[in-house]
Amino acid sequence: MQKVYSKKASITVFLTLLLLLSASFFFALLETARLKGVGTKADIVSDAALESVFAEYQKEVYENYGLLMLDCAYGSGNFAIENVEKRLQEKNLNNLKQSEKELYGINLTECKITGYQLLTDDGGNVFRHLAARTAKREALVQEVDDFAEEIQQKETLEQENGTVEKRLEEANKTIEEAEQAKQAENTEEKVGDISAQKPQEEVKNPIEDANQWKKSAVLSLVVRDESQLSNKAIALEHTLEHRQKETGNLPVQGAILEELWFVKYLETHMGSYRQVSSNHALDYEWEYILNGESSDRDNLKETVKSLIMIREIANMGYLIQDQQKCIEAEELAVALMGWSMNPPVVDATKWGILAAWAYSESILDVRALLEGRRIAWIKNPEQWTTGINQTGEAVDGFAMAKDCENGWDYLKYLQFLICMKKDSAVNYRSMDIIEVNTNAMYEKSIQMDHMMTGCESRVSYEAEPLFWNMITIQRLGMETFQIDRCNQYTYF
Repeated sequence: MQKVYSKKASITVFLTLLLLLSASFFFALLETARLKGVGTKADIVSDAALESVFAEYQKEVYENYGLLMLDCAYGSGNFAIENVEKRLQEKNLNNLKQSEKELYGINLTECKITGYQLLTDDGGNVFRHLAARTAKREALVQEVDDFAEEIQQKETLEQENGTVEKRLEEANKTIEEAEQAKQAENTEEKVGDISAQKPQEEVKNPIEDANQWKKSAVLSLVVRDESQLSNKAIALEHTLEHRQKETGNLPVQGAILEELWFVKYLETHMGSYRQVSSNHALDYEWEYILNGESSDRDNLKETVKSLIMIREIANMGYLIQDQQKCIEAEELAVALMGWSMNPPVVDATKWGILAAWAYSESILDVRALLEGRRIAWIKNPEQWTTGINQTGEAVDGFAMAKDCENGWDYLKYLQFLICMKKDSAVNYRSMDIIEVNTNAMYEKSIQMDHMMTGCESRVSYEAEPLFWNMITIQRLGMETFQIDRCNQYTYF
């Protein structure tokens, strides 16, 4: 006879409920861990996509000028940030294509560039900072000389001694007034007395020579053969200073004006009168950066004027410190204007003679620089070239200043001028050179204000729940998970 056993099922129901709770907790842990992995994958995919976009830098500019930049127009000449967003979306989709059915599979839902920085932002200081970084990366020099002392010295000399032009103007005005006063004398006796004290005809007045030189074409004074000068020119209406530029919307941070590294970058990548770069739109690129004229001749002319001006200041400073030369100038002033019996007239003439002397020496200095010689910032007596009675012959005979062993060459003086010219025009003109040369050599249509150096992006992904739907105690109503990632990238 078979026995029949019967038990209450209360323990079995409890275990079943406990198992469901445990399974739900287990699946929740799995989903949480999976979400962590999904987030990590979103980080990897978004970073890789943004880096892939910036890996498409403008190749020709990098090969010739060492600068990393992304062309937002992609060679079309039509700037649109949507071009970059489209490329970023494509890179994301390519990275996700192989992982749609994986454990950590995610889908792209949105891709935006929320902020970007262009090369021409902040008056071109983004470019200046990038060029300085490039110079450091290329290790152009072991040490960089500091021009700060020389710049301060130039400003001090100008404040203490005045400019040559000012001294010449004052001397001319004083001499003219003295001559008019002489002509106003009515008695023959006074006229006779004055005439007896007037200088002899052989006493030459260097002020008159200086006045005549200043009326001459400046290039004819310093260039040996003007027919050998470059006739190249560019259209200024297409340059960055003269056209409407695109602008970024990110603040410029850390764009420190590293002047010395910047000029070293220009030294390596830009040509000049003394070192012409072949197959470039302009031969005198440094001179264009300084002056912004359309033709090589005009840029060289303005550069020569600037060089004469800074040499005038330095030479005037030297003459004032040289007691012997001051005595010579005073003696000549007495010989020229002593008849006036007016000490202020003689003193003004003395200063005018010193200014004319400094000006003539400056012409010889610039000639020497253009011929490849070196000129010291402040000369010593052995380095001085002209005598007080030889200024006319030296200038008219195309003499040159003595070569100074410890002096600066032509390019060093251009670097000095660039360091003094801290404005956006220098940045824009430097980029003009890169732009016109690249377009001409490679038949492209790039614009430097289309070049991106960094951006911020926001990318959104979604992932479908995998283990979450296995929790059957209560439906949570969650169809997808949303993952947002914000990334930054810069060439700096």
